Amino acid sequence: MSTFPAYLTAQEIAEHAIQGIPATKRGVAVWLKRGGIVGCERAGRGGGYEYPLSSLPEAAQMAVIEKYADTVTLADAVGLSDLARAAIERAVARRERPAMEELPAPIQRRLRRSRPTPDGEAGLVAYKNAPTYNRKEADRRFAIMQAFRAYHTRIGGAIKPAMQAFCEALDSGMEFLPEEARGMPFSARSLLRWHTEMKRAGVGGLLAKHGNRKNCFKISEQAKNFVISMVVEYPHAQYRMIEEAAKTRFEAAPPYDTIRAVIKIWKEQNKSLYLFLTNPDEWKSRHAVAFGSKSEDVTALNQRWEMDSTKADLILADGRRHVIVGVIDIYSRRMKLHVSLTSSSAAVTATLRRAILDWGKPQEVVTDNGSDYVSKHMVRVAQSLGIEQYLCDPFQPQQKPFIERHLGTLSHSLMELLPGYVGHSVADRKAIEARKSFAQRLMHQGETIEIPHLDAPGLQEFCDLWTEKYHANRRHRGLNGRTPLEMVATWADPVERVADERALDMLLCPAPKGEGTRVFGKKGIQVGNRYYIARELAAAVDVGEEVEVRIDESDLGRIFVFGLDGRFIAVAEDPSWAGISRKEEAVAARRLQKDRMNKACAVVKKQAKEAGLGGIYAEIIANRAEGVKNVAFLPRPAKTVTTPALEEAGKAAKVADPSVSPAPSRPETPRKGLAEIVGRIGKEPLPESRMDRYRRAKGIEAAMERGEEVPEEQRTWLSRYQQGSEYRAESVVDKLRAAK
Repeated sequence: MSTFPAYLTAQEIAEHAIQGIPATKRGVAVWLKRGGIVGCERAGRGGGYEYPLSSLPEAAQMAVIEKYADTVTLADAVGLSDLARAAIERAVARRERPAMEELPAPIQRRLRRSRPTPDGEAGLVAYKNAPTYNRKEADRRFAIMQAFRAYHTRIGGAIKPAMQAFCEALDSGMEFLPEEARGMPFSARSLLRWHTEMKRAGVGGLLAKHGNRKNCFKISEQAKNFVISMVVEYPHAQYRMIEEAAKTRFEAAPPYDTIRAVIKIWKEQNKSLYLFLTNPDEWKSRHAVAFGSKSEDVTALNQRWEMDSTKADLILADGRRHVIVGVIDIYSRRMKLHVSLTSSSAAVTATLRRAILDWGKPQEVVTDNGSDYVSKHMVRVAQSLGIEQYLCDPFQPQQKPFIERHLGTLSHSLMELLPGYVGHSVADRKAIEARKSFAQRLMHQGETIEIPHLDAPGLQEFCDLWTEKYHANRRHRGLNGRTPLEMVATWADPVERVADERALDMLLCPAPKGEGTRVFGKKGIQVGNRYYIARELAAAVDVGEEVEVRIDESDLGRIFVFGLDGRFIAVAEDPSWAGISRKEEAVAARRLQKDRMNKACAVVKKQAKEAGLGGIYAEIIANRAEGVKNVAFLPRPAKTVTTPALEEAGKAAKVADPSVSPAPSRPETPRKGLAEIVGRIGKEPLPESRMDRYRRAKGIEAAMERGEEVPEEQRTWLSRYQQGSEYRAESVVDKLRAAK
């Protein structure tokens, strides 16, 4: 009984390791589903599905036949392809062929003398790997040989005369050939050659032998490496330039056609590497492995959002440039889109506002590092709402893959749903091609795309319909086949929401240029060409102090003023816009400012009184005198200076008043000591200085030398002072002075 399997499970197909078919059960199941191969329920234990071998490709059939070649029977060939049936026939014939030792001796000798022929399996492999055009030509030859066999069976006789008669009958107008073989020229000699090749290699022997010189050219290994190096270093260089470069390096430079062939073969064999050299971003998108998942750590609704803007400018019906700002919740894949004139911080926060009001507050937001996402206004909004903002590295869009991919999906949906998509005529095809260009350009920086049939409100309406009706109800493979609405509906935990919508609007108000900080001046707060005033400003802010300013988009005549610490100060208005009296506001502001300053003065004066600073000057002088040495300067030699002018002036003075004699030199009088001055000011004598102690010691020594009576206590003090370092140091200084 044959064990050849007519049906195979997905696991059995994977175990055969067939080229072109996945090697895992799950991969095979997906491959079968995509190929439209329908299975039937398996009756054995465990259930599941099994698939008929006849519905699988020829490569799969041949692999199974090769595995069961020892047990396959002719009955197993039912429903299989022609190649599979031929392989089964050959397998059965090999098994039934008698062994060499069982044949008569003459036949054994003849077989040993005969030229060994390759097995027909090699011909089948060659047929399978041949190009499509070559297989088609071999199929036509096979059909001609089948027609000849039928003709030869009918007329009989030797094979060569039969081939000649077959060709003559065709020339006379008789039709023996099938439709696909008609019109192909051949002769009796061609039939004989095909007959011989089929006996040697089966259907593979009918393959055309032309084209064997493909990729055969003469070039040295050094020149070949040079050409490839040029491609690596200059991927976009033209063949002619590479040929010119080769001529500068090699006397026998390879010709143009050889260089082109070498480069073509290298590019075919290194497609991934060449794409990496020429377009790293596209290589990253197509070939970079992505084993991880950016959403595997996202386990809650509103845990992480991603935000981005379209790179291209959309020129709408009004002729102005617009962009689309998008935000996506990674857990549920729901999206919000906002059409804006520019991708500014105001547009980003407006998109954030819509999402927060509808979805709740996120825990994290992932953005790129563009100026619109790292502005002070955006950072302040995120910090004020308690949102962690994470920035992607420069030029790394794969770090926020979800918003990038879904904006790309939007571009392809937009391509088909924009007004003007009507059919497949020649004119319509041009429009469709233009839209394909639009889909490709939408996410590329610097592109400009015209959408003349839509204005900004119309494009916003389309984006809302796309996100709420189409995208929200589309099943996502990353959500295990569920829709964003189903993900939201099945989330049972509470969602953080902002209760006061007006407070959120106030927080998200855009800031003027300069990141929203302004200086409160004497005329008020200047924003643009307007000055905004409020009497509350004078009561809370000093002139020259910086404040945070937010613009009320609903009323350009007023602004909201906050302190740098975030506290709300006032709503300031432009008098010319709001129609208020500038004079009344000025009077009230001065009154409030004066009241604030009076209160502040009262507080600091009270503190000064409590500090008791009335005699602080005497404390300062005493403190300085205590730490400063009493340095005495040595008298310096002097000489009288006279000039002719001074002498003549003296003569004139004598004539003018002869009674006045020259002023006698003023006798030196001892200067009053600092201790006496301080005693007169502070009522207390200064402590004795280092020089005072030394002079006191010298006075006692002089009195003792003169034989005067010195009190015992002064003698004792002198004895102790003379033993100290201060006395010895001052004595040395005295000797130096005497030496000079």
